[in-house]
Amino acid sequence: MTASLFAKQSNAMVWSPYLARASGSCALSGKHINLGDSVYRPRTR
Repeated sequence: MTASLFAKQSNAMVWSPYLARASGSCALSGKHINLGDSVYRPRTR
């Protein structure tokens, strides 16, 4: 499953599912993320 966020530019940022490689917090919601949690992150080209 992937998700696309479209901005006013003609390109899209594609997000893909991953497992968290470290504990931290979500940049969008601030929710705590544990090591191994399912998360989405931008796909790099």
